[in-house]
Amino acid sequence: MAVMQERKERGRDEPVPVRNAVEAVRQSAKGWLPTAFSAVAVAASCVSVYVSTLQAAQLEVYVP
Repeated sequence: MAVMQERKERGRDEPVPVRNAVEAVRQSAKGWLPTAFSAVAVAASCVSVYVSTLQAAQLEVYVP
């Protein structure tokens, strides 16, 4: 036995603030420049995580 739910059309029943936010994002995200900056930031974050936590420690022994 399956449970069925009615699906509504998304475009017409969205609240006004959601539509306004979607339109603002569409208008402000012109071009590839913001995407490129985001990609560079993600890459820098990945390198930082690797260097700080994932890279193995280099232990040295000093004999007096």
